[in-house]
Amino acid sequence: MVGFVALALFLMNGIAGDAFAQGKAGQKKTPLVPERNWQVLFSGQPTKRKTVIPLDKFPVLANDTLEFVGPRPGDAYQLGKFKTDGQWGIQGGLVRRIAGANAALTLAEAEDFELEGRINAESVGGWFWLLGWKDGNGYGLYNITFKKSGSPWFATEFEDHDALNSGEELHKYRWKGEQPFWLSVENKKLNLKVGKQTAVIRDMPLPNYQRGQIIVGTYDTRYGAKDVQIRSLRIRLPPKKK
Repeated sequence: MVGFVALALFLMNGIAGDAFAQGKAGQKKTPLVPERNWQVLFSGQPTKRKTVIPLDKFPVLANDTLEFVGPRPGDAYQLGKFKTDGQWGIQGGLVRRIAGANAALTLAEAEDFELEGRINAESVGGWFWLLGWKDGNGYGLYNITFKKSGSPWFATEFEDHDALNSGEELHKYRWKGEQPFWLSVENKKLNLKVGKQTAVIRDMPLPNYQRGQIIVGTYDTRYGAKDVQIRSLRIRLPPKKK
């Protein structure tokens, strides 16, 4: 993750202009489309200030209209009936949920991609990733951290905003503190690595995967939503095979 600080200063100084699909004044921002080189989505520096700063200078987009029905609509732990009611912002140098419980953030739009950064997802509650999300279709990867029963990960496919199965349980992996992570989809296969060595998901098939949005979000459970704290994110297309 070399170069994050320099690139963050570049962005914070407002020099980036329209480089990250922010558009001209008065135009609606559109999701970033990754290139072969790393593109910074967010990189923050620690601060004791409690003031909430908007995400306007970064290419990530608040998703205020996201709705879907999880694998078990009556079970809050299994995504329930998700409808955005929350907001994200920058506080203490971190991107985090600052209001509500069901909050979603669109990071980019891509088919194959590599996404990496540093996240703290240690707290109890629920959070999710949507991959290849387009018109309510795509794949969901979600994680619940219980107080006493571990931290299982699940995956499901969506069609027309509804989960198509009851949620495939993958592994239990409890996120501890702020850790580096690497998430990728390539050739319709999903991989997730946390820390230096832990492969949470390895070559999971996504047979109906297509280009769409990459979304990260939190969702309400009986413990509330997970307090996800994002220190840095960057994205690129997978390197060309030699």
